Amino acid sequence: MSVSLPGPSSDKLTTSSSPPQLAGVSGSSANVQDVVMESPKKTRLGKVARDEPCFITKQFAYTHRVIHWVREVENDPDLKKRIEELLKGRGVAHAMFNLDDPTNCSNVDPNLYASLEEFAFVAVTGTSKTLDTLIALLERENAEQLRYLNEGCSYVRRFDWTSPELLDAEYELVALHSEHFLPCKNMLRIRSSPDEVGGKEYVVGYDRSLRESPGDTDQCPRIPPFCAQPRPGGFPLNPFLVMINAEIKFRRYLRMSYPPLPADVMELINKTIKLVDLIYYNPVPTPNTFGARLQELSNEMKAREARKQGPEHEESDRGKAPETLADTKPAAKHSGSKSHPKKKSREPPPMRPPPGPGATQEETIEYGLYLMSGRDHELDSDEEALLTELYGLPPDPERRYSQLV
Repeated sequence: MSVSLPGPSSDKLTTSSSPPQLAGVSGSSANVQDVVMESPKKTRLGKVARDEPCFITKQFAYTHRVIHWVREVENDPDLKKRIEELLKGRGVAHAMFNLDDPTNCSNVDPNLYASLEEFAFVAVTGTSKTLDTLIALLERENAEQLRYLNEGCSYVRRFDWTSPELLDAEYELVALHSEHFLPCKNMLRIRSSPDEVGGKEYVVGYDRSLRESPGDTDQCPRIPPFCAQPRPGGFPLNPFLVMINAEIKFRRYLRMSYPPLPADVMELINKTIKLVDLIYYNPVPTPNTFGARLQELSNEMKAREARKQGPEHEESDRGKAPETLADTKPAAKHSGSKSHPKKKSREPPPMRPPPGPGATQEETIEYGLYLMSGRDHELDSDEEALLTELYGLPPDPERRYSQLV
């Protein structure tokens, strides 16, 4: 398979102190909220403005694509619903959240989109300060959740989505495979703000990090931290979702046993993994508390109910074929005399049930990663070829999707 590697971002648009007036879009940015850049699905609560610059480069362009930081794989509506409910249940998304929500979306340069979404050459995570702040917020909420559980009450994490800790989160671009991201001495141009003209050019540095050109010494600074573009009256980017996206890429990088990145980058990776583990935190009531006694009673009642159903019931459920979309979705009606057969998509494995009340922390984390990584469907020939080309891995029929994304 021939992989088209991303090259340098173009910088052909002229900027001024106000957002550009894009053809076909009248008025200022306040009138652009009804224009969707890329997504074919309409969001319920709002949309990413077409004149919002690239999240990373701060450049304006018609060709920007909308990245969903958390998304379902292969347009699986059941998986989409489960991911949305998991995020809302963990309190890291607002009550009306859906995956097409603008809090989960950013405009991104198309080359960066491919490197983030398709190849995982780069990842976006928080700065060390931002990660420390978010970790402290999660630890505080997790402690409160445990306190309520010990008292026999339920508790869902509560975050003020308009607080400076979340609105002013700072991010860093981490190059995991810089030699693939910017091959053949290509450069990435980044502005410090949308008002800046020109910007600075960054290349693969001597330590495999992205540094200001020429990048051959410590005197060449790395890409500075950046913030999400303000959305007055809109829905700000949710930093927790950005970190979940990054953690999947980091986990795979570490599993592939690549040479370690610079020490400060590895610190960001480890803090990101810690943050996501805290998101999937599953409290267990402290022994000898009222909550612990309630948990024991609940477990006894469920065990008694299972015994009533008997092994025959369990066997019939086990032998029942899982229902798929093909079994329930009516055939589409087409106009015209001919219909063109569509390529048959891969059937993902049956959906795994969520962990029960007695699940361990490891089981809860594993289930969250299972949903976010695409339910571990089998790889197709293109995905196998990508692994072979990038990592020198031979084809393996047992390899699953979570090893790619």
